[in-house]
Amino acid sequence: MDTGLSCMTLWPVATFIFIFVINRYMHKLRLSPRTYKDKFVLITGCDSGFGKITAKKLHEMGFNVFAACLTEKGVQELAGLSQQKGRLLPFLMDVSKTESIQQGYEFVSQHIPKGKGLWGLVNNAGISGGFGPPEFFTRATYQGALDVNTLGMIDVTLRFLPLLKQAKGRLVNMCSVMGRVCLPLCTPYAVSKFAVEAFSDGMRKHLKIWGVSVHVIEPGFFTTNLSDPARLSGEFDKIYDNAPPPAREEYGDIYVQEVKEVIVKDMERSSSPDIHLVRDAYITALTARFPYTRYHVGTDAHIFLFFLSFLPGAWEDWLHSFFNTIVLPGALR
Repeated sequence: MDTGLSCMTLWPVATFIFIFVINRYMHKLRLSPRTYKDKFVLITGCDSGFGKITAKKLHEMGFNVFAACLTEKGVQELAGLSQQKGRLLPFLMDVSKTESIQQGYEFVSQHIPKGKGLWGLVNNAGISGGFGPPEFFTRATYQGALDVNTLGMIDVTLRFLPLLKQAKGRLVNMCSVMGRVCLPLCTPYAVSKFAVEAFSDGMRKHLKIWGVSVHVIEPGFFTTNLSDPARLSGEFDKIYDNAPPPAREEYGDIYVQEVKEVIVKDMERSSSPDIHLVRDAYITALTARFPYTRYHVGTDAHIFLFFLSFLPGAWEDWLHSFFNTIVLPGALR
């Protein structure tokens, strides 16, 4: 009897371990590097951070890279590499403007050989979209975050989709742990990223019949311009200055100063300097023979996803209060 029960227990465990090992092995398989020179990849948001280092790395690996930048400075900084091998082509494109996206599409179409298409579209461009309590935000605040993080991504994807279909390529979307768990001072950003999760899920199911796969990158906090404490503090000041008068009176100047101190402390504590991990996730999604649907990048991303997003809401709220400094508005002191 005991032997039978032991066998019944061991079989599921052995099966799980077998599937896990096979899955990890298959994910380590890569496309042949000899094929890279014939593949074209478009990356948005290449002025700095994840987009810039990913564009440079793919260029070094032999890919043909279209690096979309918001600023002329971003284009010029990548132009030197373009002159070396001709495989990196930086250009201006504002993902929040449909006309600019159309111009970007025309630029890319002119430089892709007939019949090639895009092997990869990496929707990397993004903004923080406002930092502070919800009472400080207006409809325009949410619209700003959505225009870049969500609607811009959708617009870019739909415009370049014919080229992706042509190459049976891969769509890689930048999301965030906050596409799963919303922190109270980052509501506009989280709203835009929750929407990215839904868009990516819908596109993945739909594009399968076209041979196009969809992958989501969900990083935690990394040391980039988006999480720079000085920039966030300045953004918080601006949000507070433009907040409705009743909200400013309710929270007060002391609240603002204390929150800014918490921002600096939390960002220095939680932001990882290893931004190459996100770059590597992008590259793996583009080069693995059997890529994952989602890539959780960073220790905090795994904690958020597996210990918060699947917990009951009351537990999640308690853990948030326990591990984070809660600053009270002036009206509650």
